[in-house]
Amino acid sequence: MTFNDVINEISFETFQDVIELSPRKVRETLFSHYGVKPKTSSLTSALKDKKLQKIKNLHVALKDAKSHQETEFIKEMLRNWLFNQRPLLKATLDFLNVKNDNGLVETETDFFKDLSEPEVKKLVDHLKPNFSRDSIMIYLTFVEVPNFNKYLKS
Repeated sequence: MTFNDVINEISFETFQDVIELSPRKVRETLFSHYGVKPKTSSLTSALKDKKLQKIKNLHVALKDAKSHQETEFIKEMLRNWLFNQRPLLKATLDFLNVKNDNGLVETETDFFKDLSEPEVKKLVDHLKPNFSRDSIMIYLTFVEVPNFNKYLKS
């Protein structure tokens, strides 16, 4: 699964959380780059409604992202969001018996790529009761866990 696939798969609510946890400068740069403006021009529209509309428009725009630069930008947004998902990171690493500091490790995470099918299934089954499908999908895509998606759907 690619990061572009992730953007297409996650719910708007998760995407909104990803954007809202991004630094303001990043959000404004994205809105500007994609020419995202609220569709409503009513002066009486609430600021919150305008912000929500801008995020919806950005979500639609990023679903069509194709360039390497856009993909890298999506990856960085998701990396930033994951830093705020420490319980998920910790639960995953603890389950795999990887020494961590509240979900953070000082070593490379290449070991995720080498997980066997049964290990992947057990990991996904372990995470599903406590974390959203979107959260699990983002994290396991980010760390390149193979073939996790088929277990996430069941």
